Amino acid sequence: MRNRRLQSPDLIWLCAAAMLVLLQIWWLPGESGSASDSYSTSIDGKLGLYRTLSRLFPSVRRLAVGIVPPHAATLVLIGPDRFPGQLEQQRLGEFVRHGGNLLFAPGRANMSLADSAGDPEIRSLQIRISRELTVSDNDTTSFQDPAQPTGSPIAPTESKDSKVPQAESGTEKAADAVRTQSTKAQLPAWLRSDARVHIPESAAAQVLLQSDDGRIEAASWTVGRGRVVVCSSADLFSNRSLLFPETRLQAIRLVEHCAAGVSDEDEGSRNDAASPIVISEYFNASDAFRGTGVLLSPALRSGTLQLLLSAMLAVWMTFHRFGPTIDNDFRLRRSLCESAEAVGNLQFRLHDGGAVVRSYLDYLTSSLRRHLGSAVRLENTEDLARRTGMPLDAIREKMEAAQRLALTSGVAPGQAAETIQWLTELQRKLLAVTRKPGT
Repeated sequence: MRNRRLQSPDLIWLCAAAMLVLLQIWWLPGESGSASDSYSTSIDGKLGLYRTLSRLFPSVRRLAVGIVPPHAATLVLIGPDRFPGQLEQQRLGEFVRHGGNLLFAPGRANMSLADSAGDPEIRSLQIRISRELTVSDNDTTSFQDPAQPTGSPIAPTESKDSKVPQAESGTEKAADAVRTQSTKAQLPAWLRSDARVHIPESAAAQVLLQSDDGRIEAASWTVGRGRVVVCSSADLFSNRSLLFPETRLQAIRLVEHCAAGVSDEDEGSRNDAASPIVISEYFNASDAFRGTGVLLSPALRSGTLQLLLSAMLAVWMTFHRFGPTIDNDFRLRRSLCESAEAVGNLQFRLHDGGAVVRSYLDYLTSSLRRHLGSAVRLENTEDLARRTGMPLDAIREKMEAAQRLALTSGVAPGQAAETIQWLTELQRKLLAVTRKPGT
């Protein structure tokens, strides 16, 4: 009976193939995400914000493969690892002008740009945030309730320190449950920002969060058909901030005010009350994968692993060839006639006889110099006629024709062959002079 036991190398190849298949389903190394994204459970992460918004709003999702959503929505861009570039800022501006809403809060990495490249700004949305060196220890921050258009129900809380309302029972989740009465709170010292939001002069802006010394920490204005809400810091939306009722309330109110969109003056209601909430992870994901690391990004990881699996199986199959060894009958040296025939066939297919004539003229010049010395030259037709006994006019006419064909492209093979035959006859007669009789 045949031995069906796997050999040790086969077991190694089998384990490697199984590991590549497993990695396509379960990425064991884990995602190299940011410590402050919506997946992180650290104190600077935004997982608490994502879960809270998911319970309070009907549609909340993440976006990691595009700059902006394909449809109008409320884009939440909080503490990105990488500040938007010029083209990305233009995409954000087009998204808001066509009816989208944007909540932007830079992180500490973004504010470090103020030390080298000036204040971080998005010109297409008139966003500019400046950094201040000192912050007073007794600053208080008040949240100003944005104007409430009629037609939107309000669900007030029971007390000042009550938690964020839970979602309604069933599958429906209403964002109206987030609405609360105005509140003025003392922010903790760790939450005070050293930056301020600059309100654009050309837009009718509304201050939403302002400290006692007049520093604007959150403001809102319209750009085209959309709304922009800008915060001076992303700390208000962190997991640590959402542990406190007052700061949690202010973070949710800012998101809800941005999701409300631009007010419709004719209907007296908000035209985007059911706008989906999209938390952007694009600027975190694009910063995590650079260079060859993009091959292991979530978008390309499956294809990369499949290519590695195919290459590994191809290498493994070479160790299990079936049949006798293939006799490689290959001669390293071939005859000169075969080489000449191959070159001739190639020149015939290329229909370029001028190159052949030019090569033969070079060969004839070197051959005459080697046998007769430098005194015999092809340009001296009188000397050639005297040595060969051929008519001078015929030699002059044939040499001029050969020189002309050597500089011409697309020469017919027959014409080139006739010229080479005459040059061969000329060479034979010139060399015959130097040979001794009987040799």
